[in-house]
Amino acid sequence: MILPVSSSHQTSSQIPSVCLLDVKVDLKDKLHVVLFNEELGTRDSLCCVCLGEFELKEELVEMPLCKHIFHLDCIHLWLYSHNTCPLCRSSVSISSTKTSVGDDNDHPDSPQTSPV
Repeated sequence: MILPVSSSHQTSSQIPSVCLLDVKVDLKDKLHVVLFNEELGTRDSLCCVCLGEFELKEELVEMPLCKHIFHLDCIHLWLYSHNTCPLCRSSVSISSTKTSVGDDNDHPDSPQTSPV
C-alpha cells in the first residue's frame, strides 16, 4: 500500500522547538555528574561521542539507566538532538532521573501494604 505524500507535512527541522528545547535543557540539568576515577576507568576509558580519553578527576555525565559515561559537552550536544544513550540507545527520560525503582517514599498518599 502506498500512501500519498502530503505537501503540508513539516520535517522536524521546520517545526518550532521552543518547548522541546526547554525539556532538553531540563533533562541536561538533571543528569548525574561524576568524577572520573580508576574504578570508572575499568568500565569505560573513552567517550564514544568524541573518542577522547577520560582524565582522572574529570567531570563526566553518567546516564541514568545504562550508567554509560560521557564528556559533559559531548553528551549535551548529543542530547540536543536525541533522547537516548549514544552507545546503547537506552532511553533517557526526565522521570528516570528523578525517582529510583521501588522508592515508595515519593508518594506519601499511596496506600501502604504490609508484608504477609
